[in-house]
Amino acid sequence: LAGYMTEEDVQQGIIYPSIS
Repeated sequence: LAGYMTEEDVQQGIIYPSIS
């Protein structure tokens, strides 16, 4: 998922636009 955290973080509820 481009612009998002890894699936591992997504499962933990951490999903937010990554600015890099």
